[in-house]
Order: sequence, then structure tokens, then C-alpha cells
Amino acid sequence: MEMKKCHECAEVVEKLNKEYEELHKEKEFYKSKMNMKNELIKKMIEEEKEIKKIYIKKLNEHMNNNDINYNKYNYSIKEINTNIIELLKQMK
Repeated sequence: MEMKKCHECAEVVEKLNKEYEELHKEKEFYKSKMNMKNELIKKMIEEEKEIKKIYIKKLNEHMNNNDINYNKYNYSIKEINTNIIELLKQMK
């Protein structure tokens, strides 16, 4: 009787260990995917910042001319800021 209980406990422990290993592998997989996603988002943010720099330069060029391009670049910069904020929200 004691040996049977011991054997049953050993089987349960073995099953739990296997389940733990599977869960650990899944966790590491999702963790790596999350890191990949965050790296991609970081690259996208950097690209947005580079575009923003270009638009700020264009904005400064058109500021003195009082033309429609000023409004276009100003609006574009606001859109880029919004995009960056949305990208940051997606990072975890």
C-alpha cells in the first residue's frame, strides 16, 4: 500500500515537472517574441523621429515665408508625435 502511494506521488511529480518545463518553454518563447516586437517598435520610433527632424527643418525654412507649407509641416510633426505616442503604448 505504501509503495503504491509512493509510486503515484512520483508519477504526479513527474507530470507536474513536465508541465512546468512546457510552460517555461512557452513563457520564454513569448518573452522572445515580445522582445522582438519591442525592438521593432523602437526602430519604428527612431524612423519617426528622423522624419520629424526633416519636417522641423522644412518647417523652419517655411516659417518666414508664411506659406501653406508651414501648416503642412506643422501638422505632419503633430501626426508624428501622435504616432510615436501610440507606438510607445504598444510596448510592454
